[in-house]
Amino acid sequence: MRLDGGVSVLRDACIADWMKAGPLTAGQLVAIAEIVGVSAAYLASRFAYCLQLSAEIDFSRLEAAFELPDVTSSACLR
Repeated sequence: MRLDGGVSVLRDACIADWMKAGPLTAGQLVAIAEIVGVSAAYLASRFAYCLQLSAEIDFSRLEAAFELPDVTSSACLR
């Protein structure tokens, strides 16, 4: 790590370490943003490479969540 960048380089390195520590919830991301003094949106865009995303998507659960109700048996149509 170069040390000639001053405090901002060290600050960014600490922020990156915090964000690489593990999968973050939205609340944890907001907490880090508050500590650092920036918005969560800025933090997520500036340090996007540090965010760990889950590679597994449960498509059956996703499909069930978006499943439309059966409206043909609804009392509203009678």
